Amino acid sequence: MPRRRSGTKRKTRSKSKRKRKRKLKRRHKTDALTHAKRRHARSRNHTHKARMVKEVGHVNAILTQLLQTASSTESRPYHFDKRHYTKDPEYAWSNERTKQFKQGFPAPDVNFFRPQGETLPPSRGNYPNWYERAD
Repeated sequence: MPRRRSGTKRKTRSKSKRKRKRKLKRRHKTDALTHAKRRHARSRNHTHKARMVKEVGHVNAILTQLLQTASSTESRPYHFDKRHYTKDPEYAWSNERTKQFKQGFPAPDVNFFRPQGETLPPSRGNYPNWYERAD
């Protein structure tokens, strides 16, 4: 055991006079996001299963695109782009001049057409020359 120096005296306090450290009021950040993460740390949304489900969803989307690309033909090609001009419901039923115009713009991502099938256009009111088309 190391020897004490003769000139120094150890300071000792009695148990009653020892100061306790003050407990911290906040041991963590107080913003809402951090609080929510702590509260829901063990819930289903933060488990490894949720991450696996997201990953499986991404893999399924990639495999679907791969399958559609492999099964596409020259008459009905598949395009990755959701807003490709051929995905516009009006495109197939438009005249050549309108088709050429629509090729310069992306298809709308929202439409209010109700398709009746692949052989009929969505709505008669959108096509003034409905009866002229004979396919």
